Amino acid sequence: MFEVIGSEFLGGLAATFGEEWGRRLAERLGGMLRRAAGRANGQDPEAETDLAETGEDQLETLTQDPGNVRAAEELNARLIQRCVLDAEFAAELRAWHTEAKRLVAHNVHNTISGGTFHAPVVQGHAVTQTFGVAPWNAPAPDGGHTR
Repeated sequence: MFEVIGSEFLGGLAATFGEEWGRRLAERLGGMLRRAAGRANGQDPEAETDLAETGEDQLETLTQDPGNVRAAEELNARLIQRCVLDAEFAAELRAWHTEAKRLVAHNVHNTISGGTFHAPVVQGHAVTQTFGVAPWNAPAPDGGHTR
């Protein structure tokens, strides 16, 4: 069986389609949908394919309008239908979904709001740099400093 991706994930992912890695994921998914439609049509290049039925229309809509919930829901429904009918597509979609989740998990968005900051703030993902700043010395219970 296959793991359902979910329209929420697709909608959230669509917001990244403006970035290079997000655009590549969308292109890869579009290619998978086209290949699956070709298999469904018996590889007949002349066969009429309804893009709405393949999910390509919904993917294009999400590319242009990432907040379109209806397109995300319809695309998710098309992906589920295609997985039920096409084991090869289901395997490809599983691999695509695994990659998409990995990329989304590594997409970093840092925000600082509220409060007062008195020192430099360093934000990032998986920072391995050592900065030449001595650790903060917490006051000892007797009022002195620990070290």
